[in-house]
This record gives sequence, C-alpha cells and structure tokens, in this order.
Amino acid sequence: MKKICTWITFIVFSLCINAQTLQTCNTGCTQASSVIDNCAVSSLSRISDFKNGILYYTPASCPDGLCAGAVWRFPSISGSGASGVNATVTIDALSNSELEKIDDDAATDINGSKQSSLFAPVIKPDMALKGADRKGYVQFTVRFFLANIGDGYSLLLNLSNLSVYQYDLDGDNAGNANIGNNGSWFRETGSVKLKETDNPQIQFDPATEITAINYADGADQWVGGISSTCGKPGLTVCGQNTIAAKFSKPQYSVTFRLGYDYNAGGDMGQPSSQYGIKLGCFYIPGSVQLPVNLYDFTAKRNGTSVQLDWATTYEQMNQGFRIQRKTTGSDFEDIGFVKSQAVGGNSQIKLNYRYSDVNNFNGVSQYRIVQTDLENKIRVSEIRSVPGQSAEHGVVIYPNPTSDGKVTLLFENSSSNREAVLTNIFGQHVRQLSNITSNVISFEGLMPGIYNIRITDKETGEIQTGKFAVAK
Repeated sequence: MKKICTWITFIVFSLCINAQTLQTCNTGCTQASSVIDNCAVSSLSRISDFKNGILYYTPASCPDGLCAGAVWRFPSISGSGASGVNATVTIDALSNSELEKIDDDAATDINGSKQSSLFAPVIKPDMALKGADRKGYVQFTVRFFLANIGDGYSLLLNLSNLSVYQYDLDGDNAGNANIGNNGSWFRETGSVKLKETDNPQIQFDPATEITAINYADGADQWVGGISSTCGKPGLTVCGQNTIAAKFSKPQYSVTFRLGYDYNAGGDMGQPSSQYGIKLGCFYIPGSVQLPVNLYDFTAKRNGTSVQLDWATTYEQMNQGFRIQRKTTGSDFEDIGFVKSQAVGGNSQIKLNYRYSDVNNFNGVSQYRIVQTDLENKIRVSEIRSVPGQSAEHGVVIYPNPTSDGKVTLLFENSSSNREAVLTNIFGQHVRQLSNITSNVISFEGLMPGIYNIRITDKETGEIQTGKFAVAK
C-alpha cells in the first residue's frame, strides 16, 4: 500500500489518502458488522429520525433553502416531551456542488425498503463532468436542542456517546475512459470535522470498499472516507459502503461534508448522488438545566457600541459566558468570552457582568449569551435585540412595508412596563398589548392598510410612535 497526497485546487487544503487497489464491484450487500454499526436502541440510548424538515431561514436570493446560509429545522429527531431532541441543519458551504434536496424522506435502499429516518440529501456537481478533474462537497452542521424548552430550538443539548454513520458511499468508473493520470472514476466522499485530536475516530467495516482520507482545510482537520468505483442502486446501508465517526466526548453539534471526486473520464453529465446519515447510540443527559442563575440580561446601544449587562445569583462549576451576535445571515456568531468571576466557578453571591461590543451596523442586531460550565455543558440565554446606529432613539419597524401581515417592532431596551396600542388609518383600535417588559413585540395576521403604533412607558409616561404599511 503506497501513500498518495493529492493537492485539491478548488480550495486551499491538502487531501492525503491511503491508496488501495480498487476492489471488484460486489453487487451483493453485506450487513454492516457490529464493529461499526453497533447501535441498538434501548431505554437509554437513541438513534436519529430525520423527517419533515421545515425551512426556518434562507437568504433572500435562495427561496428554496438549498444554498449556503439556509437553516432547516427537524422536530423530534429522537424522543418526545421532556426527553425529546430537536435539530437544526445549517448548510454551511457548497463547493463545486448543487444541493437538489435537503432530505429525501422517500429514499429506499438496495432492497426497496424505505430509509426515511436517515438524513438523506441529494447532491450533484455544479457543472457537467467531462474530461477534466473536479471535486466538490456540501458542508452541513447539525445542532441539537431540548424540545420542551422555549420554542424547542433555544437550549442546546450535549449528546453523549454520539456516532455519525455515513451510508451509501459508492462510485462509478466514469466510463473507464482512462483520461486521468490514475485512471478514471467518480467516487463519493464523506468526512467529519475533528473537534480535537482523534475525536472523532473513523471506523470501517471489515468488508469495506472505502479508503480512509484525512486532510486540513485552514485551521480545521477532517477525517472520513472515499468510495471505490463500485456502485449499488438505492440508498445502500451495506457494510461495504458505510463508515462511522465515533465521538469520545459529548457534543452539541457535528459538522460533516458529503461530496464527490471525479478523476477525468467520460462524459457523465451531472450525476445526482444520494447520501444517508444516521446519528446513533447517543444518550441524553439526566439533567440539562445548568446550576447557574442568570438574570437581568439587557442589551443597549450607546453610539457605535452595544453594552450587554447581566448578573448571576448562584454559580456552580461555571466556566464563563460566550457572547454571540447576529446581524445578517443565518446564525449567531461568537464575538467574545467573559470568564466567570466565581472562584473555581462556584459562587453563592450576586455577580455582575458587562461586555461592550463595537457595532456600527445600521440594521437590527441580536445578542445572546451561551453559559458554559467546566464540563462544557451549555445553556443559551434569551435573545436581546438592539436597533441600528442610525435608529438608536426611535421605534424600529421591520419589515416596512410588510407583505405577509407580520411586523416586528423594536424599541429602547429596558425593564419598563409598557403598553402598545395599534390603530388603523381611521383611528380604530386593532390590537392592544399590556404589561410588555420585552423590547421586541410582533403583530401577525394584519390586513392590508396603514397602521399607527403608540407605545407608552407606564412608569415614566414616555410615548413612542411609529407608522407602517401592510401591502396587498
């Protein structure tokens, strides 16, 4: 066995694979052995069930949600009620690839049996493959949430004993045209981002037709496999075409890439590839409420900066607080970290915290705090919104005009008690909200027309007003 290192030119990273003689194609299907696919559901362990994905966010230029930046929500991927797990799937990036389906619930295996529980995206090259090497992938990040907290997607959940099973890594000889330096092929690839050295570890079935790969892409390390040129119909869950990435520590998210490697061969057009992902044998922590009492979280703009304040009255094993911000795009991003003031992470007195963020953004910014304990368990705070620099002292109404009868109003952040009265162009009361303590309110189901909003601070008597339109 000799080692081959190939430099992939479409993105700056190196791909090193242990080259094997491609095995003879086997039209049969060997069940994945217990060496890798050893996930048996019990009262404690779980496997995933990805169905009924709902598009939650997508860039304006991508209404179908099949592009980078889109976020899909998958309810009840495991269990229900107090022990239920929801998941989001973020499309991080597409490289030389197109995503045809985010998840094919109608996928079937080599025997025609449904595999609807798998996360089964359909991916194809972004151009016809003919006589020139090309490689590509789609990158996904899956995050896990406790289903019975908030809207079901607010409290991130660390899953123990997590494995990522990648099925149906097979290939084709690309017409056996032998244009490439090492022959011609179309081989599917699957890889998982390392969280730390040797975590996760990749395992292969004894009957595998897959070759191990590992590579660096910037600061990230990836491990996985590349298929042979042996193809099978359907979404195969055969041992020959399966790899498992097993994590040794609890994870609240996993990031993986599914793609292809075309070594110049015959004209293949844009072949669609079906992939299958299962998350297996994971455990839900017995207690997910962290022993840190975080309260009085506020966010307030002060010119070109935003000041965040919060406090705790009790901390146990607290490491600190990740500060996250969202302006445009699909996801919150870490912008800073505030270390716990508690000695050894433990305190029974009130501790006050503050973070200042330089923020010149003219639109609405959202902030949240991710509290992390010494075992890397986390809890996500509520979201606080602030207006842009150009609208610091007024009511921000967005979108305005609105076309779907839904509008959000953002006003100066404080803990005051407010009342909001919504009237139409004739001065008639349409909606009224009382005892408002948040700085964000929303109205839905509004008919087309012009509306006026009047917000009264019940403690100071201050009045703020605004106007917006609902288009037909």
